[in-house]
Amino acid sequence: MKGRQLIFQSYRWFGRHVKKYRHLIKDIASDLQKAEIHLTVEEYFSLAAFFSLLGFIISFITLTIVFSILTGDVLVSALFSFFVGSFLTILIFSLFYFYPSQVSASKKKKIDNGIHFAAIYMATLAGTGLPTYKIFKIIGDFEEFGEIARIFQKIWYAIDRYGMDISEALARAAEASPSEGLKELLWGMKTTMSTGADLKRFLIQKGDDFVIDYRRKLQEYVKTLSIFMEMYITAVIVGSVFILVLTTIMSLLGGYAQQLQTVQIILVTIGLPFLSAAFILMLKMISPTET
Repeated sequence: MKGRQLIFQSYRWFGRHVKKYRHLIKDIASDLQKAEIHLTVEEYFSLAAFFSLLGFIISFITLTIVFSILTGDVLVSALFSFFVGSFLTILIFSLFYFYPSQVSASKKKKIDNGIHFAAIYMATLAGTGLPTYKIFKIIGDFEEFGEIARIFQKIWYAIDRYGMDISEALARAAEASPSEGLKELLWGMKTTMSTGADLKRFLIQKGDDFVIDYRRKLQEYVKTLSIFMEMYITAVIVGSVFILVLTTIMSLLGGYAQQLQTVQIILVTIGLPFLSAAFILMLKMISPTET
């Protein structure tokens, strides 16, 4: 089974069960749209139920056979495999549940990190007297704008290839946008063009607003960075040195010297690199310049 056939079969098997809990998962419809996952809530969670069940069956059978061979106790192996399979089922379903929101959040961050540049560039293009719909084509051809370029390219395709009215194309793109900033920009452009106002002036104003907002985010990040640095120095560097000194003194006083040496080796070779990597990853996640 591939593609739509797999979705269809999953919906046949689990669709009616998913519908019973539609009220609990209806909020995810917005995330599915923003993540550009073109499935209904029922189809998506039917697929999630299918893969969760499949994961349980495969893990239960495989682990039961393997541990039965290793331990010779089928009952204990089956019981252990059941708990592992149940955990895997919950994990798979959780991944499906949170995936759309994570994709949407990633797209939002990419858009917000470049929207000030895009607005300024659009204002420059609007000042040349270029037709508005062609602005979307030019921005869409710039890969440097990333997610924004892809969205603008869709707007251009909707207007040029499918003959959609520019106001309707902007409205649809705004509704599907995961970024409030881009949503405001598109709705504002639609309103400006509908009222015959100066588009260049509007784009300059929005560009200035986005730059101010981006500068504020950078300032907040610098403050957060200084707090994290203090935490890192205090908790990781000073804490590690303290533990190393303490364990060295304890080993000199006698007893458990080998065990303490093992603790020191684990701390230096595993603990410190892991904590450092965790801090770096955390900083990259909250950084307004990371996409």
